[in-house]
Amino acid sequence: MVYLAGISFDSGPFSGTIKTTFEQKLPDGNVIHAVIHTRDARDSAGRTLTQAAQGCTRGEDGLIQQRLSVQVNDSVAGTSASWSLGGNEVLKTVQVYHQQPAPPAVAVRPPQPSTPEELARQQKALQAIRAQQAELQKERKIEDLGMKSINGVLARGTRTTRTIPAGEEGNEKPLVVVDERWQSKELGLVLYFISDDPRRGRTTEEYEELTVGEPDPALFAFPAGYTVQERAPDGTPLH
Repeated sequence: MVYLAGISFDSGPFSGTIKTTFEQKLPDGNVIHAVIHTRDARDSAGRTLTQAAQGCTRGEDGLIQQRLSVQVNDSVAGTSASWSLGGNEVLKTVQVYHQQPAPPAVAVRPPQPSTPEELARQQKALQAIRAQQAELQKERKIEDLGMKSINGVLARGTRTTRTIPAGEEGNEKPLVVVDERWQSKELGLVLYFISDDPRRGRTTEEYEELTVGEPDPALFAFPAGYTVQERAPDGTPLH
């Protein structure tokens, strides 16, 4: 996944399969085309599952297989587990990192008044940031596409068109990049995303399957035959 990655923890449970399509047309007429499938899930107990594509590898049967990186975060247990799937796994290991408990609150001294010189520097820096943001805003046009249902879930769409002026990135002519995003407030998810960029081609990500409700607990289980390695927050093995 590229664009739909990132699951919030404060929305309802769900599970879904994401289809990512990439297409780029080359100057000689050749076309690069690729399709990958990944999964996302979140349950009401505070666990999230995220898969990410890691390219392809040749399996034991000699055929090319998609390689996946899997991560399961458990906010209640305070752990983050990761492993790889697909192809020949040299080390079939699940790395489980235990998060460090939050430190006790420490009294913070109130900030000292700034000197006139410091205030002038801060004001100058703020003006530079605002000027940069204003220039970027000139390149962008944002359109509200309204609401529509995707897999039975309402989502609001926005289209962002960015025009990169000639010469800004070594380009002889202006470049137009168009991103379209459909986001569900109910689930806190982007359900459909298109990025059409002349520098990188066209990428589409969409939930082919989306189920609202508790996912199958087996989705969060470690794969059979893998060794579990428990680690401290700094990566030090616990056993």
